[in-house]
Amino acid sequence: MDEDVRHEPFPATAKVQVLLAEYSGLKSHIVARTSAAIQASAIGVASLALIVPQLEACPVAGLILLGFLVATVVVIALSIYRDLMAEVSQVRRLETRINNLAGEALLTYETEHGISTRAGSRLWWPNKNSN
Repeated sequence: MDEDVRHEPFPATAKVQVLLAEYSGLKSHIVARTSAAIQASAIGVASLALIVPQLEACPVAGLILLGFLVATVVVIALSIYRDLMAEVSQVRRLETRINNLAGEALLTYETEHGISTRAGSRLWWPNKNSN
């Protein structure tokens, strides 16, 4: 490899384009994870509808199935939540980086209104953070 090769600095506009591509991909992942959570919830409700009659017919087996369902739902929910919050955090960092490179606030949704902000938490818990 030639040691005399100089690399030109990456122009700010090119950096913004690369970061926007990553931003777009992460937003797509967030939508996919949210859809997965909704699908998992639907499967959980359908499973519950199948287990409830078992509680009357055979209480021990029904309780075992119910415990298994609850444990499975908790593990899946925590996994989706962990991955979702990691992606949201990365999107917020990208918004800040892109806005700094652009010199103005072009991307603000996740930083100002996303679920990990006070404004976003009011979507789910309206009385929380009402100051």
